[in-house]
Amino acid sequence: TIKSTHYHYSTSSSLVPIIMAASSTSRLSSFLQRGRQWATRTAVGSVVTLAVVEYTTELPSQGRASWFYHYLSDEYGTPLLRATLGPETAHNVALQLLQWGLSPHQRPNAAEQQISWQQSHLFANADQSVPGLLPQVQNPIGLAAGFDKHGQALRPLLQLGFGFVEVGTVTPEPQPGNPQPRMFRLLPDRAVINRYGFNSHGAAAVQQNLERYRREEEEEKTQHSSSSASSTLPWWQQLWCTLYPPHPARGPIGVNIGKNKMTPNEQAVQDYVSNIQRLAPYADYLVVNISSPNTPNLRELQRGDEFEALLEACCRARNQTADALGQPRIPLLVKLAPDLSDDELQQIATTCLQSPRRCDGIVVTNTTNQRPADLLTHATISEETGGLSGAPLKQLSTQLIRKLFRYTQGQIPILGVGGIANGRDAYQKLTAGASAVQIYTCLVYEGPGVVSRMRQELAQLMKQNGHRDLQLDVVGRDHDDLFWQRREKLMEARLKTKA
Repeated sequence: TIKSTHYHYSTSSSLVPIIMAASSTSRLSSFLQRGRQWATRTAVGSVVTLAVVEYTTELPSQGRASWFYHYLSDEYGTPLLRATLGPETAHNVALQLLQWGLSPHQRPNAAEQQISWQQSHLFANADQSVPGLLPQVQNPIGLAAGFDKHGQALRPLLQLGFGFVEVGTVTPEPQPGNPQPRMFRLLPDRAVINRYGFNSHGAAAVQQNLERYRREEEEEKTQHSSSSASSTLPWWQQLWCTLYPPHPARGPIGVNIGKNKMTPNEQAVQDYVSNIQRLAPYADYLVVNISSPNTPNLRELQRGDEFEALLEACCRARNQTADALGQPRIPLLVKLAPDLSDDELQQIATTCLQSPRRCDGIVVTNTTNQRPADLLTHATISEETGGLSGAPLKQLSTQLIRKLFRYTQGQIPILGVGGIANGRDAYQKLTAGASAVQIYTCLVYEGPGVVSRMRQELAQLMKQNGHRDLQLDVVGRDHDDLFWQRREKLMEARLKTKA
């Protein structure tokens, strides 16, 4: 009996480790099974969630180019800025958001793929006799001067969808501009009155910003041309670039130049020449601004001998600067006021066509001193001193474009500005004679997504009217005789380029 009990005890003792091991294995197996179930559920849930978010917002695949991001910016962000901040403060905040990389990106659309903007021949080169457009202009919607006065957010603005961006107005020396408040919203009229008065950091500061932009542009080109560039990035940046391939935004940068407030008109030429010598090496085109209503006596430079002397001096300075640096002569444009008489406009057109002061383009128009009788905004705001821009300026600007196109016989490209808020407005400017258009005030009311919408609407209008080429089929179409003459010249220029 003693032996039997000992044997039973010994056997039981030897089974304990086996039983414990089996129990541990069972617990491990159960744990692994629960882990697999959790991982499967998490993966399936994540995929479903991602699919739902992608289907409803397009954020995962398109990021800041998604319709949802545009919707948030236009329907919530822009109205919030308008409701809570004054006009100038809201403008500065919007510019800061651009610099922080929080603005939307251009939203691609199918309609643009089916037409040709053909902007490669607009203001091509000041040495060419045939008017053409700047190189690398991807679309005819540009940003007018006044938004990015100092060249601080050029890359984000191009990423927004603009075909070209104009900096300024830049003065030779820094100046604060007029006292605040100096910007007013006319909400019922979707317009703005401003009397900034050329507030500028000065040509030296803008030169530094342009230098930095050009340097970053060259670095970006070098990186994209090198096949091994991405291998030097950290793994997480490589993964990000794989998921969201970078699409560098490029486009011509124009510089709008003016004179300092304290410079008398008799010495204004020196201010403009100084600006050209300093900034021309970093610009793709220059605009001589002699039409702001907020600098005393500035508009006198649009008239007679003063205009001829100024334009000739600017052309000479542009040529000398380019030749000294061994660079191409960039296009030189002038920006006109909408308040000119027909005789004054015709005289300016004649002067702009004559050598050696022939300019390469005309910007039509600046803000107006006029106050239409049908303004809806209360007189306490609408009668504020300054230049009026936005919807009330649309018809006046379009009429001047139509007149100037005829006065110049379609020989000088025109940039149409004033009251453009959608694709149809842009289309009207183009058929009146503008080769491209610029916007600014509509950003205050429509939000940054208006650029993508305008491009899509313009492309759809062209398709509906049976047009496939902007420069050949649309520009100047309101002028039957001049339209066909210009079309023939452009076709000959394109054939020569191909040959």
